[in-house]
Amino acid sequence: MRDDELEARYLALENTAPAGFTSALRKFVEEGGDRELNRTNVLEFAARYGVDEEDAITGFVHAARIGLFDLSWNLLCPGCGGVLGANTTLKSLNKVEYHCAICTVGYTPTLDELVEASFSVNRRTRRIPGHEPESLPFWEYLRQFF
Repeated sequence: MRDDELEARYLALENTAPAGFTSALRKFVEEGGDRELNRTNVLEFAARYGVDEEDAITGFVHAARIGLFDLSWNLLCPGCGGVLGANTTLKSLNKVEYHCAICTVGYTPTLDELVEASFSVNRRTRRIPGHEPESLPFWEYLRQFF
């Protein structure tokens, strides 16, 4: 993404996100580790940058709508915590059952128990190895994606 386009997105975020969030997010994008920017833990972000947890959640939703981050709906295994499926919308959670290769058990998706929203930096905001999971070593792939 060109610098002026990126600045325009940060400005748009400044106008929609809670006060103080945009400067914290900008610092996080510039200084955060590659792993931290993939499936970001929003509550850890809030604690580290002194942002209210609700404001951080709201801010990341706005950042995803603007295109600075990507929002993914992950279906988690209740046994091992692994990601059984990643979806761009909740509508795409339409399988009757998801199977965990590690636990060797099938699970019916339920929104309140197995689904998490996760945010990863958009590849046009900052490129990270997580944008090309096939290039990661096996254990790093498991750590970041499963």
